[in-house]
Amino acid sequence: MKFGVPLGLLHPAAWKDVAVAADELGFESMWLPEHLVFTTDLSTAHYPGATSPGIKPGTPLFDAPAYLCWLAALTSHVKLGTAVQLLALRHPFVSARAFATLDVVSAGRAVCGVGAGWYRGSGTRPGCRSRAGGARLDEAIEVVRRLWSEPVVAHSGRFYSFPEVAFEPKPVQPHLPVLAGGESDAALRRAALLCDGWISMPHTLASIRPRLAALARLRSGVPVTAHAYELGSPDEVAEWAALGVERLIVRPWTRGRDAVAHLTRFATAYGLTPPVAPGLTAAGYGLTPRRPRPDRHRLRPDAPVGPGLTRPHGVVRRGDGRWCRRSARPPGGCGGGGGPWAGRRCRGTPGARPMSGDGGGHGRWSRAPRR
Repeated sequence: MKFGVPLGLLHPAAWKDVAVAADELGFESMWLPEHLVFTTDLSTAHYPGATSPGIKPGTPLFDAPAYLCWLAALTSHVKLGTAVQLLALRHPFVSARAFATLDVVSAGRAVCGVGAGWYRGSGTRPGCRSRAGGARLDEAIEVVRRLWSEPVVAHSGRFYSFPEVAFEPKPVQPHLPVLAGGESDAALRRAALLCDGWISMPHTLASIRPRLAALARLRSGVPVTAHAYELGSPDEVAEWAALGVERLIVRPWTRGRDAVAHLTRFATAYGLTPPVAPGLTAAGYGLTPRRPRPDRHRLRPDAPVGPGLTRPHGVVRRGDGRWCRRSARPPGGCGGGGGPWAGRRCRGTPGARPMSGDGGGHGRWSRAPRR
């Protein structure tokens, strides 16, 4: 079973820490929801299965693929998905470019979860009174998949028409996964016939069974991602797997400030395996030897410099007795941070010593102060 983390249920200030923790602990994916605006009329904000409005008008909103691009730079293994992106609210060029960019900068970790949206307040395109959101979404899925895979694309449809265009770069993944979210019959048909899987709303084992049965009648073996916020114990995971669920999006915390601690406990209890970090051996320890870099400034062993020989112009003796070209020294004469002059005497000054007598905490050497 793969486990994902829903960032949208946390304050945005916690997203960075939770994303990094999820990546290091072995969670398979993390997910962001998407809305463009919230209306002040809360009568349109009934979240399925909830008795109170699911949103507040002042909730901070971000562009999900753009924010995931930033999180991609902070992580190395975890997949980055939307749950879900309101694909029909934008032209397919915009959506295709956003997810292609995310896939490139994340080295192939993007997952495009799409849906018509549960929130009626953002269920239509800005400035458009038509509510043909499902049909528009289906056509948008078709267009973005063609843009991601075909050298040139021309399209003439009910909602979008454009002449032949090229779209580069393509996503890193040969087939960027598109998952359909939603609980309606139309959403299940979209998941079974147009997309690569289905993303459910929050469910329990009992509540998800009817939807899974309806999905199986459309097509068997559809990959399922389920939001399981009430997951009771590790023993329950096998029951979800028996229903055909391959990924569970879990929320093991009750307060956002405790999210990282609860993720750590969850990873231990459910046997998540931290990924092997780049540069480590398969056993998880010991650095992989790097290819040594040649020192362009060091003289060859057979260079005619030594006792009884004339020193070439521009060559000086380093603190360890070796000869080096003067240009090898960084500006200021002191080398810090592990360079070839780290810990060496500055400009060959007699009596040079580390600042405060111990290198000043950074390994640099400095001229002795005047007295």
